[in-house]
Amino acid sequence: FPPLGDRGLDGAGMDTDFVLAGGPGYTDEANSETFLVVQIETPLAVENADSIAAVEGIDVLLVGAGDLGLRIRKATGPVLSIDESIERIAAATAAHGKTLGAISIDRDGMKKRYDQGTRFLVAASEFMALKNNLEGNMKLFKDVCGE
Repeated sequence: FPPLGDRGLDGAGMDTDFVLAGGPGYTDEANSETFLVVQIETPLAVENADSIAAVEGIDVLLVGAGDLGLRIRKATGPVLSIDESIERIAAATAAHGKTLGAISIDRDGMKKRYDQGTRFLVAASEFMALKNNLEGNMKLFKDVCGE
């Protein structure tokens, strides 16, 4: 919200329980409680990680390893590996007092990313939750119905 940004105020969102009950101090409180996560998903973004981390108001640089990995594999010129990219982003976040973020859904990957400095660790997704739930339902169906 102004003066930090240009977000509109409709008073009908989940953040206000669909009723603007926060009064005149709501926008100041919301600004102080909001954090901004930007995703780093291209070799160019990795190359510019220090400049991105220097932007005031950005709190977390989140490595989108799937998209970044795809772009690294498809690159025609020299690029850093995923691990080298994360190291560069980690250095940028440390230099600017920001938080490194990464996505990992297994124990070894989580440990590796944590050891690299990740403190905003995404360990689940709605897709995995849905997949796991559907697999559980199918197992239950087969156990109960024998099919």
